[in-house]
Order: sequence, then structure tokens, then C-alpha cells
Amino acid sequence: MNIEEIKTKLSEPLPGYDAHFKLAPYRKPNKHYLKNLEPKIACTLILLFNDSAENLNFVLIKRPPYDGVHSDQFALPGGKKEANESLSETALRETEEEIGIKQNTINIIGKLSEIYVPPSNFLIHPFVGFTESITPFIPDKKEVEQIFLVKLDELIKEKNIKQTTKQVRYKGENLKLKVPYIDLNGNDVWGATGAILNELKIILSSA
Repeated sequence: MNIEEIKTKLSEPLPGYDAHFKLAPYRKPNKHYLKNLEPKIACTLILLFNDSAENLNFVLIKRPPYDGVHSDQFALPGGKKEANESLSETALRETEEEIGIKQNTINIIGKLSEIYVPPSNFLIHPFVGFTESITPFIPDKKEVEQIFLVKLDELIKEKNIKQTTKQVRYKGENLKLKVPYIDLNGNDVWGATGAILNELKIILSSA
């Protein structure tokens, strides 16, 4: 599959909530959470690029340990929207800040469905981008503990959705939950990041 084919698929109707629900640890519809809430707005980017063998890859990061709900989790580059920028500008700015890939080298090829994250009260807008210019990554040590490069084939292969038990902090409580996750090279990618990637997985796996 090439970038033009992916771009075409992203322009078609998105699976949205149905894709998110399969990877949702809380198992409740977004609309119930969003009613009467004023969530903070954030944007993420699934950054695609070709490796030396012309295989499509994407960038995954791991957050450092900190006193917060997303400590030590796998994530996509991204962060909170600033008042003077568009959603796509947020995704590009945060990507450059977190992993050092220049904004002007990235072409946004599509947008996925927004997803609400209850523990942090963020409404996330995910974008998909492509770059032909992968320079050495420069991780922001405050935001990124490690950068992982994942082949797109790893995401779309069958039987990589599994289940594990996680300690989750929600509304001031530590909850032990059974959570679904995507196994990517032995890494358990769950929560909002897993749900976002599962939507892309379903889109790219469709005929």
C-alpha cells in the first residue's frame, strides 16, 4: 500500500466510535462523557515515512514516568492546542517539538475521528501525515523517553489485539482494569493511542 492509496482511504467515511470502542478500557460511549463537559483540545499525528527498503513505518513514542494519568505510556506525538493555531498546526508543532521533525517537511494526508479521553478530559483530534525527510530524531527529554519506529504492516496484521490488566488512575482512584491493547513488536499500546491506531488499522485493512 502506498501513500496515495492511504490518502484515498482516509477520504472515505471513517469507522469512528466502532473502532475506538474495541480498544476502550472504559467501555462507554464518548457522547455520554461529552455531555455538559468542556474538554481541553489536543491533537496528535501518525507520522508515516518510508524506510530504506521502501516499507512504510510510523512513529510511536513512550512518555517518561511522571505524576500523571498517562505516565510511562506509549503515545503518538501530540499535545494541547494553543489559541492562535488550527488543529493541524497543533499536530505539526507538537511533532516538531517532541521528536524534532520539521513541520515544513510533513504533508498532512488525512484526519481520523476525534476521541475523548476521560482521565485527562482531553478531546483528541488525530491527523495522519507523511514525510520524505526523516532526519535524526531529536526527542524532547521532558516529553519523550524513547522513540519507536513501527512498520505499518505490524499494525494491520491479524490477531494483534490482546488483553491485559492495568492499574489506571481515574477520578482520584486507582482502578485495576482489564484493558484491550495492540501488540506492536511486543509493546502494549492501549488507551487513546490504541483506539486511534485501531481506527487506522480498520481503515487500511478494509477492501
